[in-house]
Amino acid sequence: MTAGAWLWCACLLAELGALVAAVRAHRLGRVQLPIVYLLTLAFDGDLVIALGRELLLDGARRPFVGLARAWYHVETALVLAWPCGLALACVRLFGWGERGWWQGRPVATVAGFWAGGAVALAGLHPLPRGAVAAAILAVALVAVVVAAVAVVRGWRRTWGLEHAALVVLVAIELVVVLLGPFSHDLFRDWPILARLPYALGFGAVAAVLLVRPLDTR
Repeated sequence: MTAGAWLWCACLLAELGALVAAVRAHRLGRVQLPIVYLLTLAFDGDLVIALGRELLLDGARRPFVGLARAWYHVETALVLAWPCGLALACVRLFGWGERGWWQGRPVATVAGFWAGGAVALAGLHPLPRGAVAAAILAVALVAVVVAAVAVVRGWRRTWGLEHAALVVLVAIELVVVLLGPFSHDLFRDWPILARLPYALGFGAVAAVLLVRPLDTR
């Protein structure tokens, strides 16, 4: 196995560990459902992307056409969904716009960038790899900013395990976004730039969610 394959396995195992810990913590009444949904998105998204790439994209003629092109657009939407999902979880759990938060500006901003980015990349296909990487990083950056603002706005609220887990995930996502522009080729360098921080981050989240919390609620 290549280094990239080992890192992918480590990242997937860390995501699975975090998801299992979140489900257990939710059953014990220690965390709220949004953190479970978020970690499900992370694990399922990575697994589905890897299977689709193995079955449909690896070895396909470029630029992609037919079923390979359709899947490529689905994969792009899934890649963009992770940082956007993280931002939405922070908005929800840190209480930014608790009254009718689905109609709030933070959610509209994140949802708009996710949908706009996915549709634009699909409609403008094929684009140079550098342009695709820049668009993905731009959406991720907006999502990280929204997530960070949500954390700051809700900093003084009563915290639970899910809030600590989200802070870890936002920090890791910020690291990944900041490293992105320094890569020579984001797609080629992604295994090192993202999977190693993600593996460490999700491992830390699993540890956080397994901690027995103090009765602060």
